[in-house]
Amino acid sequence: AIYTGGDYIYFTLENQPTNHPGCNPQYFVISESVPYERRQMLLSRLLMAYSSKENVNIGYDSQAGCTHGYITVHRVG
Repeated sequence: AIYTGGDYIYFTLENQPTNHPGCNPQYFVISESVPYERRQMLLSRLLMAYSSKENVNIGYDSQAGCTHGYITVHRVG
């Protein structure tokens, strides 16, 4: 989901984690602290993978690293 109230990007995956020691695992979040151009590249990569049904790896800290209480994304590959 992309919300108009901020510059962050929330998304889920089919194999979304069901638990996380520090964050709510319901969503992954690309933080608004990521520069605009980089956020656009990450979003483009997610959309390309979604439209082509390609699997992607999401880089995140499995122990901490929350944004707005949800799992912070560090890489989309």
